[in-house]
Order: sequence, then C-alpha cells, then structure tokens
Amino acid sequence: MISTGPQTSDLLASAWRSFEALDIYGAIALAWQAQQGGLSPDADAALAFFLAQSGQLEAAHTVLRSAQERYPAHAPLQSCLGQVL
Repeated sequence: MISTGPQTSDLLASAWRSFEALDIYGAIALAWQAQQGGLSPDADAALAFFLAQSGQLEAAHTVLRSAQERYPAHAPLQSCLGQVL
C-alpha cells in the first residue's frame, strides 16, 4: 500500500523548495522525514536524488535498492537507480 498523505506531500514539497533554494542538506533532511512518515516511493526517490546530488552516491544507491524491493514497478525509482549506477 502506497501512502502519499498530506504530511508526506507537504514534506516533499518543502524538500523540493529547499533544493531549489540550493539548501541540499535541508532537502535531504525533509525528504528523510517524508520517507520515515509512511510508505511513499516518491519520498524514497526524492531522498535518493538529493543524496546523489550531494555526492553521497553509496547512500543514494542503498535507499534506491531498498525502495526497489518494496516498489518494483515504480518507474521513478528505476530511473533514479539507473542514474546512480
């Protein structure tokens, strides 16, 4: 079951605003909170993207591999994984 409740959506929106404002570590923190808040492949994809953008490729890969096991048909995760590899 995939959850994209209001709190997760709000956290992800804030994470993307932080990224746009060049606050990568703020974006990572917010995406991590969103990921912890529920079952959301979008939160996993966002967290992995922000980690990769900050140069933390191994951490991004770990997030994506774990998420891929939970959501094997979620295309954005596949795309992110392809970019990190």
